[in-house]
Amino acid sequence: MDYDKAIDFDQNDWHTFIQRALLKEEFGDFKGALYDYTKGIEINPNDWVGLQYRGLLKIKMGQKESGCIDLSRVGEMGISNVYKKIKKHCN
Repeated sequence: MDYDKAIDFDQNDWHTFIQRALLKEEFGDFKGALYDYTKGIEINPNDWVGLQYRGLLKIKMGQKESGCIDLSRVGEMGISNVYKKIKKHCN
Protein backbone atom coordinates (compact mmCIF):
# COMPACT_ATOMS: atom_id res chain seq x y z
CA MET A 1 0.00 0.00 0.00
CA ASP A 2 1.20 3.51 -0.74
CA TYR A 3 0.70 5.13 2.67
CA ASP A 4 1.68 8.59 1.44
CA LYS A 5 -1.12 8.55 -1.15
CA ALA A 6 -3.59 7.16 1.37
CA ILE A 7 -2.76 9.96 3.80
CA ASP A 8 -3.02 12.56 1.02
CA PHE A 9 -6.48 11.17 0.33
CA ASP A 10 -7.63 11.13 3.98
CA GLN A 11 -5.72 13.21 6.54
CA ASN A 12 -7.91 11.79 9.33
CA ASP A 13 -7.04 8.13 8.80
CA TRP A 14 -5.15 7.52 12.04
CA HIS A 15 -4.51 3.87 11.20
CA THR A 16 -2.59 4.77 8.03
CA PHE A 17 -0.35 7.13 10.00
CA ILE A 18 0.46 4.33 12.44
CA GLN A 19 1.17 1.87 9.62
CA ARG A 20 3.45 4.36 7.87
CA ALA A 21 5.22 5.03 11.18
CA LEU A 22 5.94 1.32 11.57
CA LEU A 23 7.56 1.24 8.14
CA LYS A 24 9.57 4.39 8.79
CA GLU A 25 10.80 2.98 12.08
CA GLU A 26 11.75 -0.31 10.42
CA PHE A 27 13.85 1.58 7.88
CA GLY A 28 15.54 3.76 10.50
CA ASP A 29 13.60 6.99 9.98
CA PHE A 30 12.94 7.45 13.68
CA LYS A 31 12.12 11.15 13.45
CA GLY A 32 9.59 10.51 10.68
CA ALA A 33 8.12 7.57 12.57
CA LEU A 34 7.75 9.66 15.72
CA TYR A 35 5.90 12.31 13.74
CA ASP A 36 3.52 9.76 12.22
CA TYR A 37 2.86 7.99 15.53
CA THR A 38 2.08 11.34 17.12
CA LYS A 39 -0.21 12.38 14.27
CA GLY A 40 -2.11 9.07 14.45
CA ILE A 41 -2.49 9.40 18.22
CA GLU A 42 -3.72 12.99 17.89
CA ILE A 43 -6.44 11.77 15.52
CA ASN A 44 -7.35 8.79 17.72
CA PRO A 45 -6.19 9.27 21.32
CA ASN A 46 -7.59 5.84 22.24
CA ASP A 47 -5.17 4.00 19.95
CA TRP A 48 -3.17 2.16 22.56
CA VAL A 49 -1.16 0.28 19.94
CA GLY A 50 0.21 3.46 18.40
CA LEU A 51 0.83 4.91 21.84
CA GLN A 52 2.77 1.82 22.88
CA TYR A 53 4.88 1.86 19.72
CA ARG A 54 5.56 5.56 20.15
CA GLY A 55 6.60 5.03 23.74
CA LEU A 56 9.03 2.29 22.81
CA LEU A 57 10.43 4.40 19.97
CA LYS A 58 10.96 7.36 22.29
CA ILE A 59 12.88 5.10 24.67
CA LYS A 60 14.99 3.85 21.75
CA MET A 61 15.67 7.49 20.83
CA GLY A 62 16.84 8.34 24.36
CA GLN A 63 13.61 10.04 25.43
CA LYS A 64 13.05 7.61 28.29
CA GLU A 65 10.86 9.76 30.51
CA SER A 66 8.46 10.71 27.73
CA GLY A 67 8.40 7.15 26.39
CA CYS A 68 7.61 5.75 29.82
CA ILE A 69 4.74 8.22 30.16
CA ASP A 70 3.30 6.87 26.90
CA LEU A 71 3.63 3.30 28.18
CA SER A 72 1.98 4.27 31.47
CA ARG A 73 -0.96 5.75 29.55
CA VAL A 74 -1.35 2.43 27.75
CA GLY A 75 -1.52 0.71 31.13
CA GLU A 76 -4.14 3.20 32.29
CA MET A 77 -6.21 2.16 29.27
CA GLY A 78 -6.39 -1.33 30.74
CA ILE A 79 -3.74 -3.01 28.60
CA SER A 80 -1.99 -4.94 31.35
CA ASN A 81 0.69 -6.64 29.24
CA VAL A 82 2.41 -3.25 28.84
CA TYR A 83 3.59 -3.47 32.45
CA LYS A 84 6.26 -5.99 31.40
CA LYS A 85 7.63 -3.38 29.02
CA ILE A 86 7.45 -0.69 31.70
CA LYS A 87 9.35 -2.93 34.11
CA LYS A 88 11.99 -3.65 31.47
CA HIS A 89 12.50 -0.10 30.18
CA CYS A 90 11.33 2.34 32.84
CA ASN A 91 12.49 1.14 36.23
